[in-house]
Amino acid sequence: MRILTILLLILGLTACGLYYRVPVRQGNVLNPEAVARLEPGMTKEQVRHIMGTSLVSGGFTANRWDYVFYYRDPRAHVRQSVIKLYFTNGRLSDIEGDQEYLRQDSSGHITTASNG
Repeated sequence: MRILTILLLILGLTACGLYYRVPVRQGNVLNPEAVARLEPGMTKEQVRHIMGTSLVSGGFTANRWDYVFYYRDPRAHVRQSVIKLYFTNGRLSDIEGDQEYLRQDSSGHITTASNG
């Protein structure tokens, strides 16, 4: 009886470790207040000062910066956010991304949530 109790205790303790998942955070944390501060015509340096260094830039996308954030909590719920910034002649010309950060004005142009 004592051996059975010890075996059940060991089995129970080892099973607890099988169900724990580590939260995963990857990419750029996207702050709605920072995105709202972006304005067309800003230089790349001004954008970098507000948003930080983008996750993807360079190579074939020198005029597009992608800010991507991925989070998976221990219950396996996934949240992913994306903002794409486009530059023309070194100045911010367009913003695309998740609706929580952006909205459309009456002409259909996408603006940041506070600049619209």
